[in-house]
Amino acid sequence: MPRVVFFEIKADDPERAGSFYEQVFGWRFEKFDAPYDYWLITTSGSGENNFDGGMMRPADTYDASVDANSAERARIIEENRNVNIIRVEDIDSYIPKIEEAGGIIIMPKHAIPNIGWLFYFKDTEGNVFCVMEWSCNAE
Repeated sequence: MPRVVFFEIKADDPERAGSFYEQVFGWRFEKFDAPYDYWLITTSGSGENNFDGGMMRPADTYDASVDANSAERARIIEENRNVNIIRVEDIDSYIPKIEEAGGIIIMPKHAIPNIGWLFYFKDTEGNVFCVMEWSCNAE
């Protein structure tokens, strides 16, 4: 059964937010090596690929002409303040399931190179989720 495996939050001041969550919950933040500002969040023990969440700056800090997908992801996260990510084995099979059940795809499937494939949708109540298939071959 697919389950929530990751979350993303927006932070106006990532350093302040990271400090807050580290102080309160002991979470660790690591700057992700990407052409956009993104931090990986670890909320549990150590281990390979043991990241539980991510943090982005507000949408207006991303240049859509350089990286349209990151700018759109930031806009979605900012609008909703929090996005949960559901891990699946076959991402393409979920697009029609969501649409048939009354959901709306709000950001089409696209790759995060060497990480995986993802898309965003709104459920029947307006809640936003991301569906992701991990794949080191995504490009």
